[in-house]
Amino acid sequence: MASQLAIIPLGDRPFMKMIGIAMTLLFGMRMTPSAELPLPAEESLRRAAQEIKLKNFNAAEQLLREVLRENPRSFIAHNLMGLVRLNEGKAAEARQAFEQATRINPRYAPAHVNLGNTLATLKQENAALKEFLAAIALQPKDPLALYNIGLIYGRQGKFEPAARYLNRAHALAPDDKGIMQALAGARISSGMKPEAEALISQMATRGQLNSQLRESLAVLWLENGEPAKGVKLIEQDPERASRFYELGFQKAKTLFDEGTYAESARVLEAIRGLQSPGAEFHDLLGSAYYLLDDPKKSSDELQEAVRLEPMVPEHYFRLGMVFLKHRTTEPAIYVFENALKARPDVPKLWMGLGLSYYLASKLEQAEKALRQALALDPRYETAYIVLGDLLSHAGKVDEAVEVFRKAIDVRPDLYLPYYYYGQASARQGKENCETGIQMLKKAIALNPSFAEAHYELGKALLQAGRINDSLAALKKSLDLKPELAQSHYQLGQLYRKLEVTSCFIEHTR
Repeated sequence: MASQLAIIPLGDRPFMKMIGIAMTLLFGMRMTPSAELPLPAEESLRRAAQEIKLKNFNAAEQLLREVLRENPRSFIAHNLMGLVRLNEGKAAEARQAFEQATRINPRYAPAHVNLGNTLATLKQENAALKEFLAAIALQPKDPLALYNIGLIYGRQGKFEPAARYLNRAHALAPDDKGIMQALAGARISSGMKPEAEALISQMATRGQLNSQLRESLAVLWLENGEPAKGVKLIEQDPERASRFYELGFQKAKTLFDEGTYAESARVLEAIRGLQSPGAEFHDLLGSAYYLLDDPKKSSDELQEAVRLEPMVPEHYFRLGMVFLKHRTTEPAIYVFENALKARPDVPKLWMGLGLSYYLASKLEQAEKALRQALALDPRYETAYIVLGDLLSHAGKVDEAVEVFRKAIDVRPDLYLPYYYYGQASARQGKENCETGIQMLKKAIALNPSFAEAHYELGKALLQAGRINDSLAALKKSLDLKPELAQSHYQLGQLYRKLEVTSCFIEHTR
């Protein structure tokens, strides 16, 4: 005779993608207490199994103790005793009972499955996996063991094997809701996106997609680069749509910080219809499009941020920089001038206006705006650098050198002030050439990969008559940046002077 017990759930255990946030997706591992009962003590074992189903654990234990007194090697009794202990919350004792069952009969698959579940409860998943694989070797068509193997691989982030085992479980138990849920998650996470969509559609048709599962699957879509598919699952549920919007926005910010601007924009575009976006949303999306070199979309988003928060200077600054990036200075000037009407106290806006005037060749207005930025913030190193560069190009080299000296005082760890200081000093003539050389060497020490600094150093060294050192510096600039035209030109002229014809031709062709 044979007795078959219903599955006893071990409790909800999440199938998770390892991304730093745990989203409960699936029902947990399930127990397999069923067994082919031997004839001796069969009735007592059958009754014990029934008592376990009814959660009468004391009665079940009494029956099992009687069996074990008569037959200490009853592996079925040990297996059932393990279920009693496990349901009582005594996982360590349950483990001992299941291990005893497998020692007595290593080919008893249900004990391997139950031992695997117990080990998983004890957070010993590698050992649990070993037991489940042993069960499958004995009973290849056990959907529960296959299911549990898939869950463990899923929790370990090994989604391809998870999907393989869950596919096998699904083929054996095509109507099992828990297996379908786990398989949908594994397919999403392993990149089997069309297959995942087909399965989710099938589950929806069967009415198996409750709101919690929809949200969990939506999160998996988001984490696997398909935010729009996630939106479709939850857009009709306002509460979950709101949560998904917030999660998506945080994801977009993380992607932006990681430098994956296209993905950040894609997430934001996917979630924008879930609720009315705020200024921060438009600012982030506009910034992403700015870095993706899409000025139209960038300016549209940043203008909306300005409209929603007209007193926040960062929105204006980013909008102005969109125009400056593409050398459209008049719109930039318009943005900064209007921003300063609302916030004349913000140094960054004055700096943006000064830079806009500078690029528009309105040097007097640019200088005035930049000096206003420094009046508001005497430690604003960027304003010093822009002002110094402006003065240098305007022929006010002595003033430029003084500005760069102040920038160095403010930020001695920043390479650009030394670079511009050295460049300007070299322009002052041979008497200041050594100062320029030292400043440029300092810039290179702070940023060895800055090719332009090596080029300027080469020029300064040549001016000082140190030809070999000049050659080395110019060659280094081309090692770092082979397309640096001014270095090729300078080397060509130097080789012509040295009458090295082949090298002259190489750098002038």
